[in-house]
Amino acid sequence: MIEESRLYKYDYRMVTKGKEGIKIFSNYLSLNVTSELSFDIKNEELTSLDHFNIALGTSIIFSILSYDKKNGNYIYDIEGKFDFILSNPLSYLGVVGCDEEVRINEIEATLYIDDLDEIENIEEYCTNGLKQSVLYNSTKNSIKFNLKFKSLG
Repeated sequence: MIEESRLYKYDYRMVTKGKEGIKIFSNYLSLNVTSELSFDIKNEELTSLDHFNIALGTSIIFSILSYDKKNGNYIYDIEGKFDFILSNPLSYLGVVGCDEEVRINEIEATLYIDDLDEIENIEEYCTNGLKQSVLYNSTKNSIKFNLKFKSLG
């Protein structure tokens, strides 16, 4: 059996020069990340946390779309509203007396699914789709997820 059929490795190289950010390289992309996270509402650069949150949200949606493609093509559109709840943000900022672990404590999301009312149990259908979400399955035991699925049909 070919090794890649059981385990597939993604390779990235990450380089920092001084404090100008981290340059990330792979076989197919190159990008620069300048901070882990930002509380500045005017910040226009994606942070490490932004990349993580976006990746997790899109992984969830892509897995549902992939499941749907294999099981009837009932879904026309999905719109997701994701809230990532960070615990102990003052610790991250270095506020004296605040030294608790900083982490994403909970993710609340509502996915609005346009299925023209063709899916009988939207919750069950989407939950089955989540079984193929790489990032959801990799994080669901360490982050509390509160996912809701609403049919627009």
